[in-house]
Amino acid sequence: IFAWKGQASEVLLTGDFLEWQKQVPLEKSPDGTFQIKQLAPGSYKYKFIVDGQWMHSPDSPMASDGTGGFNNELIVAES
Repeated sequence: IFAWKGQASEVLLTGDFLEWQKQVPLEKSPDGTFQIKQLAPGSYKYKFIVDGQWMHSPDSPMASDGTGGFNNELIVAES
């Protein structure tokens, strides 16, 4: 699950699986988090675009982005 837990009006998701070009809007849940759940197995490096600002989540695993910053990383196993 990709989930953003902070305050926001709009949260988009982008990552290596979208070639860092496309952006997918996340849905706001009743508890106030923004999330997307449907994922194929694989490794995903990603960032959130929160109200127009590119951010990684401190609540999720992180990996270096190669430029001194960080991306989040999610590994989805086959079920």
